[in-house]
Formats: sequence, C-alpha cells, structure tokens
Amino acid sequence: GYPGEGGKLAEKNLSASVLIPFNDDPFGVFAISPESLEREVAEDVLSVSDMLDVTSFTILRQQGTFGDVRVAWEILSGAFPHGLPPMEDLILMASFPQAVELRPHARRRHAGTDAFFFSGLPGAYGSISADTHLQVPQNLANFTLSVWLMPRPNTDGFIVSKGSGNGTIYYGVQVQTNESHVTVMLHYTTIGSNSTQVARATAKKFVEDNTWVHIVITVEDGIIEFYLDGSPIPGGIKSLKGEAIVNGK
Repeated sequence: GYPGEGGKLAEKNLSASVLIPFNDDPFGVFAISPESLEREVAEDVLSVSDMLDVTSFTILRQQGTFGDVRVAWEILSGAFPHGLPPMEDLILMASFPQAVELRPHARRRHAGTDAFFFSGLPGAYGSISADTHLQVPQNLANFTLSVWLMPRPNTDGFIVSKGSGNGTIYYGVQVQTNESHVTVMLHYTTIGSNSTQVARATAKKFVEDNTWVHIVITVEDGIIEFYLDGSPIPGGIKSLKGEAIVNGK
C-alpha cells in the first residue's frame, strides 16, 4: 500500500461506517415484455363466448426480489396521451370492520378489485384515516366521482361521504332504487355556506339482480352532470350553488 509496497493493517481508526442508500424500488422494477407491446382487441363482440375482447400481457420483473407484489397499469387513449388525471381509489385506501364482508368471488368482470358487501347495518362501512394523505385539493371545483355498485331492490343509502364531527356533510353520494327508477344525489357544501345542498337526477331503469351499475358524477366549472352506465341521465345537468365544494379536514 501507499507509500510503499504491500499492505499493512491500521493500528487505529479500526471501525468504519458504510451507508447503503435505498435503491429506486426494493420491490422491483416491472416492464411489459417487448412481445406484448402491441395487441389488437375487439371493441365489440357478437356473443359472450367470443374471446376477441380478451388478451394477455407478459410482465417482466427486471429488478427486485423482495416479497410478493401486485402490479397494476392503465391503458391510455388518444384523449389522454400524457396519462389520466390524478385519481384516488377509496376502496383500496379504506379499512373495513368485520361487519363488511369481503367477496372476491363477486368481482366485476375484468376488475382486479375485490367486491365488498355492505349490509346497511350500523357500523357496516369503511373509513379512511385522517392521517391518510389524499391528492385532493381543499376546495373542489373540478373533479369526478365514479363508482361501481350492485344495488339490492329498493336501495336507499350513501355510497361515499365526507363530513365533520358536528354533522356537516362536505360531500356525499346517495343512491335510491325502486322497481323502475334509479335516483342519484350529490350532497355538498360550498365555500362560505353553512347549509348542505342536494343535486339529484333520476333515470328510468329496472335494475336486475346481481347486475353491476356504473354511476359517475362530474363537477366542472360550476356544472354538475350525472351519468348512469356510461350515458348522461336525462335532465342530469345541474348548476353548482357556489364557487366550489368544501373539502374539509
């Protein structure tokens, strides 16, 4: 060793500290296999037995070997070439008591999220901790609420809501069904208001047993729109009674 030949053990400073920084992701780096980058999928099929609307992808785990992981991805369209707007999956972020039954076998077709059964009994609901950080602004002026549900006959209840300890509802979505109609209501409180407003829309629809229903509510620049199963609900365009919806803590 320097300055002479060979090496010599030190007689002092015999301990050393080595810092190993975190890598980019200890659980792994994933990529779609080059053979799976191009797929043709039919947008319409003639029958339920037609498999032209089904394809498979090979996902490669290029780095990381720590534990089991789940991989999710999204398919982008020409309308969103840079990706979809920020989204939060409230089902994945919530915690549920034993009163809420997990039903993996009841998953919606092609969905990777397990289904939960809410009986409507006291305590049978999920909650998101106040410590959970949501990428949601304090005032909601432009946003979308989307939910898939399988309502029972004559359903009447909230499917999502956020409120304060004194009973104020910042926002909430209520659904009512009967033999012939589906009614969707958006409860909300706007900036500077002390009262809760309700916007509603009703569609003529008979909901069959074990049938998934898709409900979407959009709020954009003071306009509320209601959608059911991908179509606008007739008369479902409403005006927001305020500048924006309060997203309280």
